[in-house]
Amino acid sequence: MASTVVPPLRSGNVVVDDAVLDLILTAFFAWMALKGRRWWALAMTAIMVLTLLMHATMFAQPDLSPSIDVAARIGLGLLVGLTLLAGVLERWLADEPPVSPAARWGRRKAA
Repeated sequence: MASTVVPPLRSGNVVVDDAVLDLILTAFFAWMALKGRRWWALAMTAIMVLTLLMHATMFAQPDLSPSIDVAARIGLGLLVGLTLLAGVLERWLADEPPVSPAARWGRRKAA
């Protein structure tokens, strides 16, 4: 979001502010994977590690085209969305109760 307001901070082919944000997200999903019981948090950690490896590759190989970085990150971004959607769908199909009764927004009980 910040990259739409201010120009991105670049070091060669690497967008540094995106790399820092991806590092924070990786740490967050790793924490969730270690503390929680959901498979998707572990999958998200793996996807985010692949994203960090893409940042490292772009830093190590400055002669690579920026379109390679964009294509890889778009593909990984789609994988992130599909993983989160699969996690929500799994919870919905298992008919697990919501965290709180006030948070119920899906299926309604028959009266």
